[in-house]
Amino acid sequence: MFCAKARIKSIFTTDKNILIFIGIIIECVLGAILTYIPGINKAVGYRPIPIYFFIAPGAVFAILMIILEEFRKIITRKLMKNKN
Repeated sequence: MFCAKARIKSIFTTDKNILIFIGIIIECVLGAILTYIPGINKAVGYRPIPIYFFIAPGAVFAILMIILEEFRKIITRKLMKNKN
């Protein structure tokens, strides 16, 4: 969500929208509730996932995606600057 917010500006320089943060927090809490509360996860047919399967691959993928997106934005800014 943070990477796709601006086409050219870095995520470190764009305006911070508090609604995006709130939405992501609500999404994570809802996912944890559906997965880890015993009555609810049986009702929807989920099983608890070990936390290291949840955090490790997701964190690595998210960091890699942010790095690649920032490189793409740097290249886009340089190409636009050279065009003008």
